[in-house]
Amino acid sequence: MCDDGETKCRRCGLCCRYKFWLDGELVFTDKYCQFHDKETHTCKVYDHRHEATRNRCLSREEMVKQRSVPTGCPYTDEDYVGPREPTEKELQDYHDDTEGAT
Repeated sequence: MCDDGETKCRRCGLCCRYKFWLDGELVFTDKYCQFHDKETHTCKVYDHRHEATRNRCLSREEMVKQRSVPTGCPYTDEDYVGPREPTEKELQDYHDDTEGAT
């Protein structure tokens, strides 16, 4: 992580998890971005993540605005509610629905 704005980051890696919308609610998947380092919970290409992900990686501000960072993230307010963990059935349904879509 490079700029002073990143000093609050706890390196949980949850913002790097893919998410999906379910009945108007954002839900985590069990998959991480290909550039997520599982040991350090940081981005392997952080300094050029926007180019590496073809701008699919949002800025921290956009992630907070879209409510895609986890609840309790230090960049959010006390009343912020982020994505939730899926039930096993929701996750299985998600995988079933996306398995053939590539």
